Amino acid sequence: MKGTAVDKICDAMLELLQEAPLEKISVKELTARADVNRSSYSYHFYDKEEVLEAIYRRFNMGLGTIFFRGFIREAEPPVSLREFKRAVLRYYYEHRDEVRILRNAGFGAEFDRRFLLTLEELFHQLDFTVRDGEGREFRLEGETYDLKIRHIVHDILGDIEYWASYNYRIGLDEMVDLSCGAEEVLLEKVAFRTHGMRR
Repeated sequence: MKGTAVDKICDAMLELLQEAPLEKISVKELTARADVNRSSYSYHFYDKEEVLEAIYRRFNMGLGTIFFRGFIREAEPPVSLREFKRAVLRYYYEHRDEVRILRNAGFGAEFDRRFLLTLEELFHQLDFTVRDGEGREFRLEGETYDLKIRHIVHDILGDIEYWASYNYRIGLDEMVDLSCGAEEVLLEKVAFRTHGMRR
């Protein structure tokens, strides 16, 4: 395995969780699979649950990277919600095995809660302009803005669950088409906050 000790331990845990439940995995087995010594493990982690937490944080940081670097910085605003949904759905699809393993390890409900909070935090970096079917545009502000964000992020989670229920047999483009209605939402970057991804 390549990478830092933390990455090696996380990758080893993901492998072992496909073979046995968390409670059956020993630290000795984990460090052997990761090819790190026990002192290195103890330096980074208190217990195996902290390894799961690190796996989630790694997933979360990747989602933030998609948003901040791959999506916002390289795109000329405004960009459409369709583009953002496509980026999130693709990222989730590429990490579907990791997500499944976390869910099976008992991280399911907590994963969904924190995934929603992460998306909400990301969306709060943006201004919203909604363009209706007749081409009229209006900017969302205040309570309407917050409600729209909650609506969008819950829609994204629902889309993911729907897609997974079909074992991802629906193509990405078709899934994005199903997800996005006639209403067009344009996203514009506002004050760039650097508080980081805390969840």
